[in-house]
Amino acid sequence: MAGAAGILLSLALSSAPLPPAKATKRVAPSGKAHLDPTFGEAGRVVLPLSAGGRVISVLMPDDGLVIGGGRSLLRLTPDGHVDESFGQGGTLTPPAPAGGSFEIDGLAVDSKDRLIVAGTSLLSTEDSSSSVPVSSGAEDGPQAARVLRYLQGGTLDPSFGADGSVETDLGLPAPRDETGQQILSKPWVEVSGVAVDSRDRILLTGGASAGLEFGCSHDWNFNTLTYAAFVARLTESGALDAGFAGDGVLGGASVAENPLHVEASVARGIGPGDELIYQPGRIRCWGKAGDYGLVRLSSSGELSPSFGAGGVAREGEGEAVVAPDGAIVTHGFVSPWYYPKEPARIQVVRLRPDGRVNRSFGHGGETVVTSPGGAGGILEAAAMDARRRVLLGGTMISGNGRRRGRDGQAKEPRRRSFVLVRLGVRGRIDRAFGPYGRIATRFGSLGVTGLHLLVDSRERAIMVGVYGSSKDRGLALARYVLGG
Repeated sequence: MAGAAGILLSLALSSAPLPPAKATKRVAPSGKAHLDPTFGEAGRVVLPLSAGGRVISVLMPDDGLVIGGGRSLLRLTPDGHVDESFGQGGTLTPPAPAGGSFEIDGLAVDSKDRLIVAGTSLLSTEDSSSSVPVSSGAEDGPQAARVLRYLQGGTLDPSFGADGSVETDLGLPAPRDETGQQILSKPWVEVSGVAVDSRDRILLTGGASAGLEFGCSHDWNFNTLTYAAFVARLTESGALDAGFAGDGVLGGASVAENPLHVEASVARGIGPGDELIYQPGRIRCWGKAGDYGLVRLSSSGELSPSFGAGGVAREGEGEAVVAPDGAIVTHGFVSPWYYPKEPARIQVVRLRPDGRVNRSFGHGGETVVTSPGGAGGILEAAAMDARRRVLLGGTMISGNGRRRGRDGQAKEPRRRSFVLVRLGVRGRIDRAFGPYGRIATRFGSLGVTGLHLLVDSRERAIMVGVYGSSKDRGLALARYVLGG
């Protein structure tokens, strides 16, 4: 869901050797973007990892990086090396509930440099029972929200919750079916995102069990447990904050409580005045998919009337990036995005802090960018620099796989490389950014897929992705000096 596509891996370091990334010999012209030679090996980092969960990442105040994957965390120093002072040799596994497991769904950093790890506890089936057969269309089983706070070095903060962790069902009611019959002994809660405001209060987004629906999709002939989006806030000590939405939780019992009528919400950022901006999240019941759009809540948990139309903006589809001043960029596929013979086209829309279209950007507030590299290329991540220029990151295909040598082997195998594109403040591709307005990065013989794009305090862009197949998968990172 936060910002983000589901690539599976776990962050346990492997001893398997990797082919080193070749250092570039070309010196980037002044003003053009280039790989940062002070990061890893010639701007790149490759770490072998074993298969596991969804990858997410967050920048620390020192420009180091924490990466979460599935049930583990890895920390890198600002120069791209594993931070041996963090946890055990640079990695740690957050504790899970007794008899259950914990999946990491969100990372954030507060004003005191403490790492917030939020996710979903998968509990033992004895912790909740159902009076009727249900299916979610995916994983079934009791769930609860779980939040942990770490001090520098990777030790749990004893001043937060119970010895550094909070596990809660947010006090939501157990779901009932259309007849009013209670179908679970207690609610199931799933987290999809986390943010921290200026007072170090923690905002959680996600969905909670709300009811029962039969045949949510045309070929589903079973009862489906439906969910309702929620936004909750915890105090700095980890208790539900009664100053938010009356009891600390907005929604979670019915989709009608949320202005988008959706099953889950995803935090995208905190704007001025501690106002949270969120979007729709995961859909289980396609028969009740809800609406698209962005919602802004005030610090008290109410819809912000100065944003969009009564707190909801519907002027851009796709994932959103929120700047500190409240400006927003959304990016998403232009239909049909799945046509295999053409590169994906990405629609980028810029919104003002009030949620209305910034018509000085592109054509009336939007621009469409064709992913570089031909069919199979994709721009799937976005960020903004300090001048509010839009960065788009993803992968491009190089080589056509057709030319062959005397031995019959392909000389130009098709391979995915990282690619970074910058749009100027008017929404046009910045041709001064690099050749053809882009910068592409290979990782030797490894094919990579880009996931996240971050901009650190020194205006350097970091791309986080993965390489390899399901049997040999690992982590790939590149850092760029963005130029003028």
